[in-house]
Amino acid sequence: MTLGSSIPPERFLDCVHCGLCLQACPTYLETGDENDSPRGRIYLMRAAAEGRLQPNQNMIGHLDACLACRACESACPSGVAYARILEPFRLEWSARNGGPSKSGSRWAHWFLDKVLPYPDRLRFWLLPLRLLQRVSFGQLPAKAARFRFLPRAWRRLLAQAPPRQAGAEALSETLPAKGVRKGKVGLFLGCAAEVFYANTNRACARILQNLGYEVVVPKEQGCCGALAYHRSQPQRAAEFLRANTDAFADPEIEAVIVNAAGCGAFLKEAGEWISEASPNDSSLQARVQALAAKTQDFCAFVAEQSLPKFPGTLPMKVVFDAPCHQLHAQGIEQAPLRLLQSIPGLKVLPLKESDLCCGAAGSYSLDQPQMSERLGRRKAENILESSAEAVVTANVGCILQIQAALNLLGSDLPVYHLADVLDQGWQNTGTLRGDATYPCPRG
Repeated sequence: MTLGSSIPPERFLDCVHCGLCLQACPTYLETGDENDSPRGRIYLMRAAAEGRLQPNQNMIGHLDACLACRACESACPSGVAYARILEPFRLEWSARNGGPSKSGSRWAHWFLDKVLPYPDRLRFWLLPLRLLQRVSFGQLPAKAARFRFLPRAWRRLLAQAPPRQAGAEALSETLPAKGVRKGKVGLFLGCAAEVFYANTNRACARILQNLGYEVVVPKEQGCCGALAYHRSQPQRAAEFLRANTDAFADPEIEAVIVNAAGCGAFLKEAGEWISEASPNDSSLQARVQALAAKTQDFCAFVAEQSLPKFPGTLPMKVVFDAPCHQLHAQGIEQAPLRLLQSIPGLKVLPLKESDLCCGAAGSYSLDQPQMSERLGRRKAENILESSAEAVVTANVGCILQIQAALNLLGSDLPVYHLADVLDQGWQNTGTLRGDATYPCPRG
């Protein structure tokens, strides 16, 4: 059997080669290479599946350069399910070649597999970094680029990692509703998000409580499994999903709220591929599909509620950068903007290429650091052109990437999660605290 032959032919044939995806693709815009476009990649995969092209490392390199941002799916008039072509093809390549492709450094592969999905390991591994942050007096992002003796992926991590947040107390497993109780929801904390931006998770919990929901925060939850799945490890991803289905098994939980767009998109779509990863486990398939049906994006969920009136104003000009897996994968466009527009005094400015990926893309910033840096710089330059006083987004990876890119351009413009903006606005602070972000002094 040829590589890719298990992918239904109609998925390839849905692409009519119109080229409308090209201007939506970040890597094509950067390189101008058709092989680095959705249309070109589909052509390569189809040619391999039909036996017209012998797959090699060069071809796989073009596929690995894809961010899987799925902007092409939003742009496509034919409804091509690009992710349902790319991911199965990568999985087949991995199965035939004994693991994921060789893109990225050996250290990056180890870190993404053994450290990042596990919060306790990540906290331990970050201890030396915390010391560096102390002795650099907050200027570590600007200095990291000068550490040429370190691998590029290490420098990327040093540039992106925010300092430890103060005041993030452990969350109780059950948080009571405030006022009239509307129901019960679960709060998904994520792995990296709980380590890097724990205060954002607590802001989400407060907002949900204030909206009348009892919030369940199971301690047994863990990584959603997206990192493993996108790294061609479907069985490992299935085990992460198994743990999360157990954690959120309470039938009274009406919705599982996720504030990281990548995690939310993965959990929502896990029911579509779990039968391929665990074909003989019908029980797990049913549980994953149930979890997928309950998963809701934080912004979309809150935007559908009767929001309390803001007690004051928040006079600030901001831009909203839409996370790819919120906008393209989940199709959520207006909800975040409605929430921002509900805040008195807050003005949302237009952002050039707001729907173009910032270059974070989960593990991409470590696997493909050079292209990730180029896209981060492009995003930061567009932000600085807007004259905004702050950036708002809705995904932890985007916050890390955009803040680091701004820092490298010498800007201390802060980047906030939308939940932090809402939470502090409802607390009538009149300003936004800096502890939810990583503002870095110039220089």
